[in-house]
Amino acid sequence: MATLIKVDGSEIEIHPLNSEQGLLPNEMVCLVGQPVHFICLDEHSVMVVNNNTTAPQLKNYRATKVLQSFTGDEQDAVRGPALLVGEAEIHVESWNLVLSGDS
Repeated sequence: MATLIKVDGSEIEIHPLNSEQGLLPNEMVCLVGQPVHFICLDEHSVMVVNNNTTAPQLKNYRATKVLQSFTGDEQDAVRGPALLVGEAEIHVESWNLVLSGDS
């Protein structure tokens, strides 16, 4: 299970369409928009955001607090929805293609 933190601070539990595969790239894009950006929080979890969202009114205060609690940097900010995902919930083979640019 992953957690989507919406801009209004509400949280929704997200389950992949296929629990054996984990979240696929297109599922994450549907939730946060494109392009996606991965922020490693620790060795077991990442925050997935759309780093093209710059509108100040879309600042996600809840996700920003989560990010700052991991980084310790008060300048870090999240705009738009954010997806908190554990390592077991990501479909690794698909993301390796996306991250290497071979898609």
